[in-house]
Amino acid sequence: MTIIDAIGHLFAEPRTRQQILTAAIQEDVPGEILDVLEALPAHTFSHVRDLWSHLPDLPIGD
Repeated sequence: MTIIDAIGHLFAEPRTRQQILTAAIQEDVPGEILDVLEALPAHTFSHVRDLWSHLPDLPIGD
């Protein structure tokens, strides 16, 4: 499972870090994805692509 698979659908509107984390926990995403999301800064993200500038060591795709 990738981050896009896990939470990509959340971005119909901008989401804060806390909203992303809450949704990820509610949807029982794998721990390794939750660990990555917890590293995000307190910020509002307009699109799932906006996460990558804050996660430079994470590959975008397979």
